[in-house]
Amino acid sequence: MKYKIIGSGVFSEIIEIDDGKKVLKAFKRDNKMFEGMEYTPCKDRELILKAVCFTEMKAYQILHEDKELSRYIPHFYGTYNPALIDETAYIQDLGFIIEKIKKEQFGTDIKFNALSQTQKIAVQPILLEISEKLRPLNIESEDACCFYTNQDNFRFIDFALWKFSPYVEELERHGELSEKSKKALELLCT
Repeated sequence: MKYKIIGSGVFSEIIEIDDGKKVLKAFKRDNKMFEGMEYTPCKDRELILKAVCFTEMKAYQILHEDKELSRYIPHFYGTYNPALIDETAYIQDLGFIIEKIKKEQFGTDIKFNALSQTQKIAVQPILLEISEKLRPLNIESEDACCFYTNQDNFRFIDFALWKFSPYVEELERHGELSEKSKKALELLCT
């Protein structure tokens, strides 16, 4: 598979594949979510990231089932193992493929909170619908990114953060997750 890294975030890298028609969101081993913490391979870290990845994949699946809201997100193609590209950089089985949003058509992605007031007013009704649809997943929809050309031409991506999540703090404070937290995260991964 030919690939090219075209973006990098806190959790993941965005890798262009399929001659630029699709992108792979690949969750990284060395992750800024754990910034300030000494990096050591840790099953609890990977469990947190697995739950984040699975939650985001569920978000895309839920939104694709809604005929109206599916217009405002990229097509979701399913899971992919990014460790097949680089097993030292990416976590086994923590990746998924979505349609690449063309900048020529939709502009550059920007976090919702960084949009201009006019842009926020234009997209907020759809983001509120998305938030309501994704309420069971506890996703912080306002952390999503928006590709925006005009009030009739925009797309949302990046539904990775939870509204309330004590897991990273617990891991940082205690060096490991409690059994209760592990079970809660494992439930998110089903």
